[in-house]
This record gives sequence, structure tokens and C-alpha cells, in this order.
Amino acid sequence: MSRWIPRQVLVLSKLTPLELLKFRNPDIKEKQLLEQFSRQGKNPIKVLHEHRSQLAFEAKVIKVLRKFKINFRFTKRMVDASKYVDWADFVITTGGDGTFLAASKLIRDNITPLMGFNSTNSSSNLTLPTQYTENVEKAFKKLFAGAYKLVMRSRIRTVMYGKGLYSHSFLVNEKNRTQGEKIIDALIRSTERKVADAMQPQIRILPWLALNEVFIGEFVAAKRTTLIIQVDNNPQEYKFRSSGLCVCTGSGSRSWFRAINFKGRETIQEIVALATNNALQLDDKRAALLMQKYLNHYVFDPEEQMIAYKIRELHRASTWPKPKDLQDVQMCRKVTVKSLSYDSGLIVDGGVSLPFNHGARATFEIRPEDALKTISLN
Repeated sequence: MSRWIPRQVLVLSKLTPLELLKFRNPDIKEKQLLEQFSRQGKNPIKVLHEHRSQLAFEAKVIKVLRKFKINFRFTKRMVDASKYVDWADFVITTGGDGTFLAASKLIRDNITPLMGFNSTNSSSNLTLPTQYTENVEKAFKKLFAGAYKLVMRSRIRTVMYGKGLYSHSFLVNEKNRTQGEKIIDALIRSTERKVADAMQPQIRILPWLALNEVFIGEFVAAKRTTLIIQVDNNPQEYKFRSSGLCVCTGSGSRSWFRAINFKGRETIQEIVALATNNALQLDDKRAALLMQKYLNHYVFDPEEQMIAYKIRELHRASTWPKPKDLQDVQMCRKVTVKSLSYDSGLIVDGGVSLPFNHGARATFEIRPEDALKTISLN
């Protein structure tokens, strides 16, 4: 590949827990903030160490950019990053998979490349190998020399149909819609929303493309969600209850989707023993290998123009699902889902969420123009 040096780089960096607390409490000293972590059961020494390590890594990346005389803008704020993303011809993240996913939401074309550094030396499915955490300059030298591979990671386009599609989105960890409100205030706001919704279109292409997965489920974990699913061009609809539905890409097949499919070692051993009438007893090592083989069966290439769905904890009873031949995990090209739930959400990459309640419908599919251009180094 020919030599390429980006002209304008946007660096989106991870916001540490200590920084977040400082932003929310600008008048409180660091020592007092660390005491708050202690009261929450967190080790303040570890929190401070992670904070300083993150800052040191950011300084390392900035030093390399300056050494190569590259024009860049550095931010930890999504608001600022959204302003600069159209200015940049290259986007870099310093953090982990979460920061990478956040940056991917900002890039809506398949032209601007994204590369992620893992600032913590932890395992990652999306960022560069940890050898480049220790040697940031080496990564840039490879990049400028053309010693890299472009990976066009597929992303899920979500189209929603129904009422209330333009409700304000929120982060999953900020789900707290009416707590502290007076009932009359909540009713007034509800009425205002319904009037506003009636004036809005009843179809919406979500502006957030899912790099890993879209998950549908009730916000109260103990409640089952009731959905209707239709796959590809098959006219058959299946009605089912479960603890949620995960629709993923090839990138996501290595993430939450994999965890949902995971079975414990003891479960594998028991199934094999029952299937063979105790003729075959797997030791721990063989059970682990069999489990790994099973999980690998559902891993597919990030560039694959396919999606997979997994029904989490499918409720099976005398009348569920309807019809009974519903597959709880399947590869396909398009999924359509209708909601029969009352407090559920559609969650993109574990972050942004919108209400997905009774009567709402959504389709999930992959299109080449929605791919995310990412940089992979050997």
C-alpha cells in the first residue's frame, strides 16, 4: 500500500472515572473525590493509578503526533468530537472498546478511517494489539509506510416504525425517567410528548450505526420481554418471550453475542454425559475445548455482509414460542422485530437507547455504504 500521512487527526480519548467526577464537582479537591470512591467500595489508589496511566498514555500519543508534525485536535468530550469529526481525515481513539464504539457512532460514512489504541493493555476486540500500547511510534511508522490493512467493518442500520420515534435518546446507565418527579408533572410531560409525537413522521432511520450489536429488552431485568420476529424474506412470524434479543455484526460476534451463547464447563459435561448415558465423561480440559469449538462456530468475519441474532433465555413452555420451531440463534441478512412490551428499550452498542414499546417495529440489516473503515496493523 502506498505511503499515507493524515493531514488532520481527531483524537478521542477515554474519560476516566476520576475525571468524570471532577467535571461534575469542579469545586471539590481531588483528595475528597477519591474519598468518595472509597465510600463506594472502590479502591482509591487503583482509581488514581488508572487515571494517571491514562493521562500518561495520552501524552505519549500527543508527543508522537507532534514529532511527525501532524495537525490534530484532542478531546474527551463527545460534544466536541462531533464538531471536529467532519474536519478530520483520520480518527484515533485512546482507551478501550468503549471509546472505539463511541467514536464509531460519530463517523457516518465509509471514508474516514478509525484506529484505536488500547491504553490499558487489556484484552480488546476492536483496538490495536497491546504491543502498540508500549510502542505508539511504531504504530505510526507502520501506518505512514503503508504497512497496514483496511478492514471495512459492517454496521447495522436500524429503521424504526411507529409512534414516538423521535423521543429523546438517553444512555442506558442514565435510565431514570420519572424518579423525583411529582405525578402531575410526569402526566403533563407525557401528554406533551404524545402531542409532539403525533406531529412526527412514523418512520425513522436511526443516526447511530451499530458496530457490535443492537439489543432489545426490558429495562427491569426481572421482567420478560415479548416480541415478534421475522427473518429475511420468510413471511412466517414468531411470537416469543425471553430476557432479550441480540442482533450482531461480525465484530459483535466476538463480544456480547459470544457471552450470551456461552455455557459453563459443568453444563457441557452434564449434557455430554446425559447424551451418552454416562459412557463419555469429559474432563475439564476437554469440556473447555468443546465449549470453545461451539463458540467459534458463531464467530464470523467483521466484513461479512450478514447479521446474526440470539434470543437470550428463550422461554419455552406448552404455548411458547409460537410456532414452536423458532430458532434461538441464526445467521441472516435482515431481521424485523415487533414489540409487545411496555417498558423496553432498543439499545445500540450497549450505550444509546430509545424506547421500544408495544406497537413499535424495527428492521435491522447491513448495507455496504454503512461500513466503518478501520485500520489493522500486524
